[in-house]
Amino acid sequence: LFVGNRTYDYHLTENSPCIDSGCPNPIYNDPDGTRADIGAYNFHQDDPSIHDYSLNFDGIDDYVDITVGSELMITDEITVETWVKTSSLETEIFLIKSSVSPLNGDWWFSIINNRWQVKTHGGSGTVSSINDITIDRWYHLAFSSDSVSLKFYVDGVFQGEDFSHGALYGTEYPLYIGKYSEDYFEGLITEVRIWNGILDEQTIQANMFPFLF
Repeated sequence: LFVGNRTYDYHLTENSPCIDSGCPNPIYNDPDGTRADIGAYNFHQDDPSIHDYSLNFDGIDDYVDITVGSELMITDEITVETWVKTSSLETEIFLIKSSVSPLNGDWWFSIINNRWQVKTHGGSGTVSSINDITIDRWYHLAFSSDSVSLKFYVDGVFQGEDFSHGALYGTEYPLYIGKYSEDYFEGLITEVRIWNGILDEQTIQANMFPFLF
């Protein structure tokens, strides 16, 4: 029925009997236009890779501006993770926590030279992915950082470490998803998670697919 019962991943599998078994009234049809499925998440029959709760950014003017409270003013230990699928390699920064100004970041994810990259502390800490990005493919990105080191993971695999970045600013400036200045992201972003602590590689791998309750 489900992708991973033991890991609490309740997305439907391709052959699940729950597909097209929900309410037959067309007003309850799934986003792909088919009859409603049974379950917490519908199975997109045109593109099974689509996560129905993803944010879809058009690369023109779509973005999310999150007002930051004290819970996101983190200065020491932090782990950030997200799923992302880009339709273009032209975007640079697509997920940024601003710091001393809206255009200066405490930390951010970006696309640089066809690779994923994470930076912290205004850019003094930098780690890039080992491999080039494949367009229209889902990736899980995560980094952990404290005042000593910055570690970067792609699909749960360690990419590298930087020891030169220092502590975070932890200011009240916003968190932006999908844009930086006038540079807008084209693609899908989902499940942005921010932890006020360090998650190791095994925990990041274990957290990639289960849902949070």
